[in-house]
Amino acid sequence: MTTRVPPLWHTLHLLAASVLTAALLWHWVVAMSRPAAMPFQRAAILQTCATGVALMGASLLLAVLLLPMSGAPVSRNTRLEDADFRPASTSVSDGLVIPAAATANSASCGRAGCHQAIYREWQSGAHRCSAIDSAFVSVQQIRSQQKGAESTRFCAQCHDPISLLAGYRSSKGFWAPGHEEGISCVACHIITSTHPLEKGAYIVNPPRDYPGAAGGPIRQALEAFFVRILPGQHRRDYNRPLLGNSDYCAPCHVQFPGWQHGSQSGESCQSCHMPLVPSSDPADRNQQHHDHRILGGNQWMPLAMGLQGARDQADSTVQFLTGGGGDRPLCVDVKAPASAPPGSSVPVIVKITNRGVGCGFPNGDIDVTQAWIELTVRDARQRLVYQSGALRPDGSLPPGTFAFEALTYDGQGRLITRHDFWNTARIPFQRTLKAGESFDAHVDMPIPPGARGPLEVAARLRYRKANQRFMDAVFPRQRAPVVDLAADRKIMQAG
Repeated sequence: MTTRVPPLWHTLHLLAASVLTAALLWHWVVAMSRPAAMPFQRAAILQTCATGVALMGASLLLAVLLLPMSGAPVSRNTRLEDADFRPASTSVSDGLVIPAAATANSASCGRAGCHQAIYREWQSGAHRCSAIDSAFVSVQQIRSQQKGAESTRFCAQCHDPISLLAGYRSSKGFWAPGHEEGISCVACHIITSTHPLEKGAYIVNPPRDYPGAAGGPIRQALEAFFVRILPGQHRRDYNRPLLGNSDYCAPCHVQFPGWQHGSQSGESCQSCHMPLVPSSDPADRNQQHHDHRILGGNQWMPLAMGLQGARDQADSTVQFLTGGGGDRPLCVDVKAPASAPPGSSVPVIVKITNRGVGCGFPNGDIDVTQAWIELTVRDARQRLVYQSGALRPDGSLPPGTFAFEALTYDGQGRLITRHDFWNTARIPFQRTLKAGESFDAHVDMPIPPGARGPLEVAARLRYRKANQRFMDAVFPRQRAPVVDLAADRKIMQAG
């Protein structure tokens, strides 16, 4: 059942307030016109009560009529420093910083009667932990040491907007109060325009606060009351038209060009990553709202950070990556000859097809993200007669593994392993798969002389959010979890 207030009810509330105010004013006029006929004390009490009640009604009507036309947000009514976020490309519409208290406090959005379901979804997602993600924090420390605290604003524009918009990442301090919320409800919903092809190029417009905002329980109750009787301003502040457009995601997601030039560019990012789910939320449309778990490729960090609901988030992410029991977005097809003489070498082709990853695969920070093909052959006695792409005991891949990734090097010819991308001088190897494309991995597979058929040739496409090079450099003795995205097998006869 929807909780959205229909326009008719809003009009009836306005009329009711007007009628009540008129009635109270009439009683006040009557009371004020007859004081002489009553004892002095009784008349004074009646006049005082009537005046108070009339003023209360008039104030309510005045609030209903004038609140939508109120001026600047009450949380920014003092002179603030100019917003200089360089080297970030982010800007504020009025050129002033936004106090952290105005962009944090997402819990207020999820309180009873408001966006409870959406808040719970957001709590377990990667956007929620974007600023406290231990991998991100580690990279920030490296950049700050090498290039200074101000340089980290470039990263904060997407990972830590609360600190950036409040003027932190400077001598003022590094982390703003409330930065733990990462991409908070407000920080995300106040974006009004973007420049899709420029990193972090978005403009935010601070919302206008209702009376009671950022106060104690009584003031918060007052704010909730006004939001309910006057939801129009709330919608204008937070339900921006850009929210349903892929341009909205572009400044912070390097996958955008891959999506833009891929075969699925006709579908928005939101239609895939924020599908409609059943809802009774005040923000619903036709009893549905967009899923704010915002599933993608990070099944690791919410669990690593111990976020509320992280287990469900990780499981849902795996289902998202593998198709959830439906058509898999990625497909593996093994092509092998019908028979293979023992002691020979036979050509095997593993065909990998991107059928449903609209922004390319893998995507994001592909100097960290890694996918690869593991190929195994077993004989009739289930003995392993051939293997490639199997993880070694230390978590690394053996040389020659067919992998989807990028290898980046700095100016001294050293392989970049800590995602210090600002030091990149060259990228000699990069393999990705656009939407709708296929890639053939060719393998000359030796068949041992003693192999007995039939032979089972099995291939699987494996994926992890962080390769072992990064893990060794940033999180020693740890490993990122691996997901099997697709698999296929064929039977060959030996002889």
